[in-house]
Amino acid sequence: MCPVPDGRVPVTRGRGPGLRSGLAGLLLLTALLPAPGSGAAPARQVSVLRPMPGREALAVRVVDAGDGEPLPARIVVRDAAGRVVERRYEHLAGVFTDERGMLEMPLRPGAYSLEVQRGIDFLSEELAFDVHPGVGAEATVPLERWLRLREMGWANGDAHAHLYSDTSGDPAMLATVRRICRAQGVDFLCACQTWAGYAGEGWRDAFASHSDARFRLLYGAEMPKYRTGHTFWFGLDSTRGLFADSMDVTYEDGYYQSSSGSGWTFDSLPFPAIPDIELVSRLRVAEDAVAVVPHPTSWWWQKRGETEKYVTNVAVSLSAGLLAGDAWGAMVVMGYDRDQDFYQDLWFHILDEGYRMAPVGELDGGYGPDGRFYYGSVRTYANVGKEIDRSSLVRAVRSSHTFVTSGPVVLARLGGEYEPGDVVPADGRARELQVRAFASGDRRDRLTYVVLFRNGRIHRLWDLRRRSPRRFVGRIPLRETSDAWYVLKAYSGSATRTPEQLDVRVNAERIAAGGLQGSLPDDGDVCLTSPLYFRRPGAPAEPSPLRPRVRLRLVDPASGTPVKDVAIRVQVGGRTVDRLSAPFGELEAEVPLGAVLVLEAPGRPVLRRTLYLDYPPLRDRVERLANGAWLEEFGGRARLRPGQVPWRAFGFAETKALLAEVDWTVPWQANERDPLWARLEAAFE
Repeated sequence: MCPVPDGRVPVTRGRGPGLRSGLAGLLLLTALLPAPGSGAAPARQVSVLRPMPGREALAVRVVDAGDGEPLPARIVVRDAAGRVVERRYEHLAGVFTDERGMLEMPLRPGAYSLEVQRGIDFLSEELAFDVHPGVGAEATVPLERWLRLREMGWANGDAHAHLYSDTSGDPAMLATVRRICRAQGVDFLCACQTWAGYAGEGWRDAFASHSDARFRLLYGAEMPKYRTGHTFWFGLDSTRGLFADSMDVTYEDGYYQSSSGSGWTFDSLPFPAIPDIELVSRLRVAEDAVAVVPHPTSWWWQKRGETEKYVTNVAVSLSAGLLAGDAWGAMVVMGYDRDQDFYQDLWFHILDEGYRMAPVGELDGGYGPDGRFYYGSVRTYANVGKEIDRSSLVRAVRSSHTFVTSGPVVLARLGGEYEPGDVVPADGRARELQVRAFASGDRRDRLTYVVLFRNGRIHRLWDLRRRSPRRFVGRIPLRETSDAWYVLKAYSGSATRTPEQLDVRVNAERIAAGGLQGSLPDDGDVCLTSPLYFRRPGAPAEPSPLRPRVRLRLVDPASGTPVKDVAIRVQVGGRTVDRLSAPFGELEAEVPLGAVLVLEAPGRPVLRRTLYLDYPPLRDRVERLANGAWLEEFGGRARLRPGQVPWRAFGFAETKALLAEVDWTVPWQANERDPLWARLEAAFE
């Protein structure tokens, strides 16, 4: 529990029990720690500084202290007054070396300091130097390993990284992305629209030419992007020509960008788009990809002319999507804020309902110099094993072998055989949870708290503020006979939250009830692990999809009389799973919540209906969350700030109860979505 001298962790390699193929990262818990009796650590390599006659500049060469190989890094130069001399990002000091670890920066004569950083895995270095008239400085800086995460199978990156470019094919952008990510210790990006200007299949060769074993640039997309919620992907290989159709242009043009209208309903602003639950489910299966819920409680007030309006990115479709069969396999728990209580509280409640949901982070950008979310600011670590590719990322995220961090690292093993993300038998057997926490590679960084949550409440809190260690080891026995889940969280840096402010659920509940005004401090770095899922022997890993009992009446819209001789195909994921008939326009049957009902009758157009957006009581619930009317129940603007949505607003329990018995009258007339289904079917033929 004590800090290691100079921030170093001697590394020893060994074999751990119970290793699975592709999960070499399970060795990490032993490999990161000093070996007993290993003797004195080798002497620390030091930077070499030489005068450089003929050029008033700093020439830096960064190398790996272990093998002397070139090491890309971030270089921060400050003058005698402490001002940063040059920066690429407004919100991150410094610039980046090339891939040979080299950078030359012209400087006026004077006294300077140099700081070299390389992500989380390497220890930072600092030194002072001078530039004299006609004589610069040449520095060789070796960086020591701090955590060998990549060697143990962990790769970090982001899948919500937009590459907007007006250039038709922008190799310079891709080269810049690679340079920054390599210097920041980022291993992969799944690039979203506009894909650096590469349209169609052109992205494949372009991305491949900027990828190798050290950094992978992979395909991605944010789609569908609706007023009912957004989705991004790990492992998407194609949008199947549906990208334009999956943008809610009606909302964008008719409401968000409009200077008139302070509200909307589905009647006043129609929704001509394939329901997100259906599209996400189809893509997930067809592309063998993992769908992610981004910024799940994000909303804000948007000024347009003289009108201020509620704008939503909230995951409105989440409750119905979970009940229909969990189309999404992961959720953002860290993004616009490093410690976003409402993201985490929503995730905790989903875990309470028995769902497995991997935690991921998001940049929602990363390239722009003026953005707060630069590459490496938030990292999703996935246990991919030796190779970083599409399939290994999908496997890791789908199996919930992830953790998210803006700086510190937490790793754990349970009973020597389970790691976060695994399902553990709740058999009453006592197992020891071994916790390892580490500050980032910045030598100044220190741990402040390590927290263990059980079922959304703090189960154990280690307050490390007095000792301020760079690493921590903790152990606690766990014994479960019922379904449960555990998540670990660590704080480092300048975190000023008090122990009373660490309970995510209490924070969200107090804010929603009006007992806590404003927001809590977000001034430290945070790490969150995937859950350890305890399940009773024989219990399912996740809840079964909901199958409402539906009483369906099909009527002529003009006369209100029953439509006769109706044939109904019940489709799930594009496959027909049942065939029903309503010879007299009525039937009663059990159907999956996520099903599309294909309705056919002689002499009438074919209709497709979903409970999610066509059953009026559920559509009303969706509308109320999407258009901001839900705020009325929680004190409105006086109580809740943008980005704050209580779990109760999602109406999970109410939605489940609402769909237990469905009494549904469907007028036989086309709606705005009916013409779109043919294109969807063609895309998945």
